[in-house]
Amino acid sequence: MLVAALAAILVARVVNGLTPYFGYKYPFSFSMRSNLTADGVRWNSLVVPRWLRLVHDDPFVEVVAIHVEEGQGRRGREEMHLFEAYWPPHEFARRARYHLWLGNELHLSLRYGGEDRVFASVSRNPEFQAFL
Repeated sequence: MLVAALAAILVARVVNGLTPYFGYKYPFSFSMRSNLTADGVRWNSLVVPRWLRLVHDDPFVEVVAIHVEEGQGRRGREEMHLFEAYWPPHEFARRARYHLWLGNELHLSLRYGGEDRVFASVSRNPEFQAFL
């Protein structure tokens, strides 16, 4: 009985560790411990082949390029900067709204849900407001 329980725990841990490769769990949860990347753009595993991935659209917003024109007046906090990276949608929206609150103008090139999007000016862009 004890051996069966330990075997079940071992199998559950291995399957849990492989879920980022299948696309069912955020890739960040695995990469922070192993330095492996298993997202839609990069794949650096030597053991697990890319074709094994079952879900191909990442739930993240990828900021491909960004240019920030700082507004007059308010000064932002360093930890709230938005830069080229993968962002969970809620965190991307929070940081983008923070930049707009500061009066900054953002020029963004994004990839989300398998689609590329370019926003030349976000502060007065109703499409970007809907995106947030």
